Amino acid sequence: MKGKEGIINFMVIVALLGYIICSLLLFKEAFELKGQENPETSPALMYIASALTGLVGGIVAAAFGVKTKDDGVGAMNNAESKALSGRLKMQRVGEFAMGANEDKLKERLGNLYAWAYILVGIASIVIWAILSADATQSITTNATTFIGMMLAIVSAFFKE
Repeated sequence: MKGKEGIINFMVIVALLGYIICSLLLFKEAFELKGQENPETSPALMYIASALTGLVGGIVAAAFGVKTKDDGVGAMNNAESKALSGRLKMQRVGEFAMGANEDKLKERLGNLYAWAYILVGIASIVIWAILSADATQSITTNATTFIGMMLAIVSAFFKE
């Protein structure tokens, strides 16, 4: 099929933008529903946001969970080795997200996916803290899932 890689690239960008937009809409909805007795969230938004959160979170988790083999870093000092390892992990996020051939593109996409996930996760924690018991289930789930993943990533960092 001609243009397959372009279509894949387009879908990768749409998925990331969809994740960000759905997250922003969930944040807005959480504040609009604050204090309501029986808050009714949009089912379609919940399903789409859940699917995209699973996709982006899964990609980021898989990429950060990948152990790099020697990758040619054996002769480098520890700081150089960690810097190269970080770049390789971000390339892997891009590889998980799409089939791009260019390493720089993979690294940039990996960074975009990781930063989007981190920023949405932090925003979910802040909104959950502000709204407390009035926070919607999607906000609470995003926040607690992000906290769990963040703890695993930070813990792995100190084990390297």
